[in-house]
Amino acid sequence: MKNVAALLAFAAASVLGVAACGGGGGAPATPAASQTTSASPSPTHHTAQPGEPALLAVPGYDYSNPSSADAATAEELAKTDPLHFKTASAHNVLHEGTEIGGIILIQVKPQYDTPEVQRAMVPAMAAAMSSPGTKVTRETIHTEKVVITRQDSYDVYVWYHAGEITLVIGQGSDIRAFVEAYLKTAHATGALGGQ
Repeated sequence: MKNVAALLAFAAASVLGVAACGGGGGAPATPAASQTTSASPSPTHHTAQPGEPALLAVPGYDYSNPSSADAATAEELAKTDPLHFKTASAHNVLHEGTEIGGIILIQVKPQYDTPEVQRAMVPAMAAAMSSPGTKVTRETIHTEKVVITRQDSYDVYVWYHAGEITLVIGQGSDIRAFVEAYLKTAHATGALGGQ
């Protein structure tokens, strides 16, 4: 999850740097180096910390604290571009008590959430996720423009809305069902407006 998240954070930082420079070309920080770990996630229910991006309560799903490596990844992502990113957090996604994937939320500082950034973010994320042999698609799910790809047998879903980059990683239909439920809940509660 770390490599994909760092790559997307780098793409987002590039978009934000260009927008902040009036289209010129800000130089984002280089994404953090890859690190492999086998730490187990905490089985406890996740409790949001002050200033942390808020997760939506989705019927049938729960969140748990991430492994220490994934929590560190979220902290590193926020630090990759402190000028533009406010905070980042990582969480495990559970369905009926079983972990089915993960979600990372990256908040952009409000002064950089401009119409230019909103228009450029999804194409930049699609470009960042593209590599030879990788199929990247764009789809609208419950009014939200979502970039979808497969990386190393994992499905990766990414979208940008209201100053927040959301990255969901998991396998197969279980994670797809979560993404649809998350966006349906966001749309129904007003967390997503028309775009």
